[in-house]
Amino acid sequence: MEEDNKLKTELEKVRSQIIKLQRKQLGQRDKIAFAHYRISNLEQSIEDENQSRTKQNQGRIFRSIEGNVTASKPQTLEEATNISQRLMDQIIRHDSVQETNNHKRKFEDRGNTTTNNNYPNEHNNNNPLFQQSQ
Repeated sequence: MEEDNKLKTELEKVRSQIIKLQRKQLGQRDKIAFAHYRISNLEQSIEDENQSRTKQNQGRIFRSIEGNVTASKPQTLEEATNISQRLMDQIIRHDSVQETNNHKRKFEDRGNTTTNNNYPNEHNNNNPLFQQSQ
């Protein structure tokens, strides 16, 4: 009988520990879920900000083109269209060149950081390991 009580007491202790661990795990899951929620909100905020900036930039570009076309005083609608088209082409080319240069810079930076000098060229005559093996 006494042994049964000891086993029951130990069983209750183990159950209590399991319940505590389960609660702790649930708490961690809640924290993870909240972190995912915050990340989602931040991503949406960034996306909204980027869209807002894009709209602002488009507005500036359109006003600039409109100002340039107006200042050139075209005689016909066709002239105005050609001027605006040339300006748009310049903007597109400029953005394309700028994007290419940014990509090149990133590629060059990556190339500089991944150089691994931990393994010297075995065929280098200044390498003592190479000289010993000859």
